[in-house]
Amino acid sequence: MQVSRLEIKGFKSFGDKVVINFDEGITGIVGPNGCGKSNIVDAIRWVLGEQKTRNLRSEKMENVIFNGSKNRKPQQLAEVSITFNNTKGILPSAYSEVIVTRKYFRTGDSEYQLNGIPCRLKDINELFLDTGIGSDSYAIIELKMVDEILNDKENSRRLLFEEAAGISKFKVRKKQTLKKLEETDADLERLEDVLFEIAKNLKSLERQAKLCEKYFSLKEEHKTLSLEYARRNIAHHQTTLATLEGNLQQETELKKTLAEHLEALEEELAGHKTAANDLQEQLTAQQKVANEKTYNIRQLENEIKLKSERTNYLKERIGMLRQQISQENMALEQTQETIGQLQQDIISIQQEYVESEQQVSLLRQEIEQANAHKADLQKSSAEVVNQQREKQHSLYQVRKDIEVTQVQVVNLTSELERLTAQKQNEAEYADKYLADMAEREEILLEQQSELDLLVQQENELQARLEQTEVDLQLSRTSLTELNRKIDAKRNQYNLTKSLVDNLEGFPDAIKFLYKSKTWEKPAPLLSDVIVCQQEYKSLIESYLEPYMNFFVVDTTEDAVEAIKLLNNQNKGRANFIVLAELEDLDTGPTLSSAKLKAAYEVVTTTERYEKLRQYILNEVYISQELPADFFSGDHRTFILRDGSVIKKPLSISGGSVGLFDGNRIGRKQNLDNLAQELETLVKEAETLKIKINTQQQVIQNLKGETRQQVIKETERIISAQQQELMGIRIRHEQHALSQQTNHNKEAELTERLEDLRYKSYELVPQAEMLQQDLQRIESELSSYNDLLSRHNDLIQKVNQVFNEENIQYHQLKNRLTSVQQEINYRQKSLETGHMRQQAQQDELLRAEDEIIAAEEYVLDNTETLNQLLAERKLLTEELDKLEKDFFSLRGEIDSKDKTIREIQRKRQNADEVLISMQQAISDSKIKLVAIQERLAAEFNITEEDLTQLPSQPLEHSNEELSSQINSIKTRLDNMGPVNPMAAEAYEEISQRDKFIKEQKADLINAKNTLLQTISEIDQVAKDKFLESFEMIKENFTRVFRSLFSDEDTCDLVIADMNNPLESKIEIMARPKGKRPLTINQLSGGEKTLTAISLLFAIYLLKPAPFCIFDEVDAPLDDANIDKFNNIVKTFSNDSQFIVVTHNKRTMASTDVIYGITMLEPGVSRVIPVDLRQLA
Repeated sequence: MQVSRLEIKGFKSFGDKVVINFDEGITGIVGPNGCGKSNIVDAIRWVLGEQKTRNLRSEKMENVIFNGSKNRKPQQLAEVSITFNNTKGILPSAYSEVIVTRKYFRTGDSEYQLNGIPCRLKDINELFLDTGIGSDSYAIIELKMVDEILNDKENSRRLLFEEAAGISKFKVRKKQTLKKLEETDADLERLEDVLFEIAKNLKSLERQAKLCEKYFSLKEEHKTLSLEYARRNIAHHQTTLATLEGNLQQETELKKTLAEHLEALEEELAGHKTAANDLQEQLTAQQKVANEKTYNIRQLENEIKLKSERTNYLKERIGMLRQQISQENMALEQTQETIGQLQQDIISIQQEYVESEQQVSLLRQEIEQANAHKADLQKSSAEVVNQQREKQHSLYQVRKDIEVTQVQVVNLTSELERLTAQKQNEAEYADKYLADMAEREEILLEQQSELDLLVQQENELQARLEQTEVDLQLSRTSLTELNRKIDAKRNQYNLTKSLVDNLEGFPDAIKFLYKSKTWEKPAPLLSDVIVCQQEYKSLIESYLEPYMNFFVVDTTEDAVEAIKLLNNQNKGRANFIVLAELEDLDTGPTLSSAKLKAAYEVVTTTERYEKLRQYILNEVYISQELPADFFSGDHRTFILRDGSVIKKPLSISGGSVGLFDGNRIGRKQNLDNLAQELETLVKEAETLKIKINTQQQVIQNLKGETRQQVIKETERIISAQQQELMGIRIRHEQHALSQQTNHNKEAELTERLEDLRYKSYELVPQAEMLQQDLQRIESELSSYNDLLSRHNDLIQKVNQVFNEENIQYHQLKNRLTSVQQEINYRQKSLETGHMRQQAQQDELLRAEDEIIAAEEYVLDNTETLNQLLAERKLLTEELDKLEKDFFSLRGEIDSKDKTIREIQRKRQNADEVLISMQQAISDSKIKLVAIQERLAAEFNITEEDLTQLPSQPLEHSNEELSSQINSIKTRLDNMGPVNPMAAEAYEEISQRDKFIKEQKADLINAKNTLLQTISEIDQVAKDKFLESFEMIKENFTRVFRSLFSDEDTCDLVIADMNNPLESKIEIMARPKGKRPLTINQLSGGEKTLTAISLLFAIYLLKPAPFCIFDEVDAPLDDANIDKFNNIVKTFSNDSQFIVVTHNKRTMASTDVIYGITMLEPGVSRVIPVDLRQLA
């Protein structure tokens, strides 16, 4: 398998769509810095599912989308597709070519596709699991990852070994198993809560069942007493009702006599009221005329009064206006004089202002000249100051170097003396280390032989154990599947049985007859006597829907008997099919034709109901589509196969088929079939459980024979011996290295001491020369400072004169502005005064004209007012006479009215008596009805039924009966709500409690199974890891020596052999005779070659389909570059390599080169070159 194609669009600097075709061998990607080479590596890492933005060199995922350039707008989508050639079937996919696509939108939405089909990131990760391909696998190596591998940053070194050993999937399975274990614990906790609640409910339901029994006993006693009490009350209320009806007849005759007398008096009163109304109308007309006269008089008086008041106001206003006009003339004269005086003042101020402005201008020029001369002096002074600082700094550095050199000479002399003394002690330790190493190696060989024999015996035992466990797992899987089928079948059986027992979906009348014990010949329903093929059930049920609830009886008498039962119990209506009526019908079976399927043929029944089947399905056909003669109007019935249309001889119906249509036909037959299927499945499950128990016993016996504990103890001892041997070897090597280091260091220190003494002789004369130059510069700087001080005093005096003159100049300017504003204000006030004076004179003339008009109006209307007063007096006298006549007639009407009210009062009393009697009659009837309704509602007994029931004479009075009934009623009420279904509910909850306890036991077994699975996963992973580690260790030594030399040594060590799956893996490398204490003491190139050695050692164990190197050759020199290229060339026969590089030697070793460039700023382009064709 290899990468064949990479498509990039809108990712980082690739604004346009770019396609890169990869071939076998080595593909190089080159280009200048910043052109986008590493973006290709990021694109591959990103499409393989990388989620960490840090690994993509970005702060957030949105940054991977092309953000535009100077001439381009930002894009809204980043898309990368990578194509793999899967001809060898390495990827678990049926396709020979696998295309993985990832898209990311600027809105934050993302999408993964696998061969164009949307999928999840989890699907991508599972696809590449244990294939050596992934965003974090060893197939993609950057330069920074060399340090991460060597320093084991974020445990990256262990991840490489796990990927190579193929135990990543085991870790994933372990993680999933631990998650399932957590879920199992959560389920157990929930079951404990449910069991606790059920225990509480069981006690409560038990109490309710006992209460229910007591309740029904009291209820029966209450019924007996209530019926006797009702019988007595009905007799009493009937006697009272007859007496009240006789008294009602007498009161009705008295009311009739009073009504005749009242009618005669009301006729006389009506005549008097007519005369009074005529007189009242005359009186109203006279009052209206008098009121109009009064209104006219008042209106005229008000107008005369208003005119007089207006005249007085205008006279006062004229006096005020004349006074205001006189005052306004005086104010205008004063304003005119003030304006003249201000105009004279402004002329003198303007002369002083011009003289002050000239003086200020001359002083400003003098100040500018003085400041320019000052700036020249400051510039010269600053140059001298800079020279002084430079000399001071140079002098300081020289003196500092002299002191440092003297200190270093003293330190080096002391160090040389210490090294000389240390040489004498080192030779004694070398012989001791060699003797200890030889003894440890001999012990280690003996223990290793013993361990190999134990491991061989244990492997044979584990092989037998694994095969048995595989068989057990298969049996458990089969049992789980079988239990799932049993649960599903049992639920289906219970649901069907519930529907059959409860007659779900049937009317109350059907339920009553179906469960009635008084029906002598119970009959089945039509839905129970027919059985239909499964695929046609919904069609037949839709057609027979009107008849599905019909009872099938033998004779008409059976149907009549059932109808009487329904009528007597008031349970509604039911329909019946009489088989006897079908005996004489000769319908015959309906057969299918070429295009039509006869409904008769898809329905079966017993021989007893054969005539019924022929009759109800006569000429009924099922058709795939509408037949040609569908609308012919003949006697046939057509049902479309999808159930959408049913055409009968005189009608047509249709629509959609319901989801549960077809579930009512043949429910009983289905129930029997389900019971048989359930019994068969239970027997199979019991057989499988016996087999599983046998396999578990075999596994237990095999586990008892294991010697893993002995092997682990031996391994622990060997590991401890290896650690001790490694420690002695390392101390010996460190001791030899220390001797060599001390010798080299002594020579180096001697050479440095001579250099420091020579340097000290040169620095002393240089310091004296710098001191003389510094004194000369300080003298020159002092003269510049004196000259600047004198010049500053001169500038200060000129500034003082300038400031005083400038203040006087601005004062004159402000005063001139103020006088001009005052003149403008006075002129505006003068104009406003003239306008106000003219308005007052106009108002004075208007007031004098209005006074003359008002006085004339008052004089003309005074005579009219006197005439109106005389006419009103005559009208008042006539009005008094009419009022006397009206009130005399009104007295007679009141007398008649009083007599009528007395008669009406007597009549009203009679009405009240009648109403009270009628109310008493109604109350008696209501009480009778209430008793009847109570009997019907509480005991389902009518009054006729009560008279027919046998009477049990009781010696108690009515009061005693009522007291006993109320007492029993109170006891029933005090019981509170009684659950009549408590007994059934108690039984149901008991069954549920038993079922849940069984489920709890199953969960505990599942938990134990999960724990066992985790242990098995750890053991398999450990074995695979150790085996792979040893192979990588051998490969690492071979590759390391090929890159360095045969004398160089390296090693891989697991720090904790007791826990290899979590232990750190240490790398030891000693190239070119070096003895570094840590891997970090190697040079950059040596680190890179060591990391490459480790990577290719892993490739030898598990070759990655492709490998990407991103500038990992940068730290290597030319000689090591050639070694690197040679090993890549060797491995390219089995794997595909993609190398990002700047090195010309690496470029020359590639087969195909892709050049990355930016012809347009900010947008990367790809240029391919095939070097094989050029060769």
